[in-house]
Amino acid sequence: MAEPSTTRVMTYNIKYDAAEADLTAWTHRRAAVVAQIRHTNPDILGLQEVLAHQLTDLRHDLPGYAAVGVGREDGARNGEFVPLLIRRAAWHIRAWGTFWLSETPGVPSRAPDTRLPRICTWARLRPHTRTAAHPGLTLWNVHLDHQQESAQTSGIRTVLDHLEQVPGPHVLMGDLNAGPGSPALTLAESVLQNARSTTQTSPVGPGATFHDWSPGRVTGSDGDDPRRIDHVLASGELAVRRYEAPVPTYPVVPSDHLPVVVDLALGGG
Repeated sequence: MAEPSTTRVMTYNIKYDAAEADLTAWTHRRAAVVAQIRHTNPDILGLQEVLAHQLTDLRHDLPGYAAVGVGREDGARNGEFVPLLIRRAAWHIRAWGTFWLSETPGVPSRAPDTRLPRICTWARLRPHTRTAAHPGLTLWNVHLDHQQESAQTSGIRTVLDHLEQVPGPHVLMGDLNAGPGSPALTLAESVLQNARSTTQTSPVGPGATFHDWSPGRVTGSDGDDPRRIDHVLASGELAVRRYEAPVPTYPVVPSDHLPVVVDLALGGG
């Protein structure tokens, strides 16, 4: 659990449900994913690759969280979501929405150089206990293209264009499909601090976050591993107290990604 003065943020690509995939189907992994989330106990949770029925299950299994998001295919229930789950006891959702990482972000669409539509779900939060040191927070949860660097970079630019129109503090999280030194991550880091490189304590866990169903293969990786594609970035008003990419120890591997967990002090305190 995070310290009382901090907020715990978790980003997690939980892998879409491929029902025909036997042990990697959602029915086999659901309990492990929920166990990982409960063990981590985040205040703010950004997920990727979530289908509508998976989100329904998570709403049932995690009743302490309010969930927002839409499917990328139609802006309703079709296709993958990048939902945000917010702990009800800590935060109130003032507003939220989803936009597409394309030339027409306000409607379901895809960029010319992508095969699939890509989206960002955002939310503006205020704490239930409002003080000068807790002015609120805007979240941006994203899953970038997995094939084209140009699409990753233009996708991040679209997110930053939206972000820069809203007063801070901000947290951008998600599966960027982009590792250290990539154009997309470098662009994001020109505006926001990467939690792994700015944490006030040593990063915990391997440098890679994508393990392709074999967590053991990334345990020795360093922070420059190109498989570190899941990220949390924060604006300068936020102090990064702790960073971890926890390696699961459950009998069933929850996902082909590791989560990233970051403790942030609001107001930079």
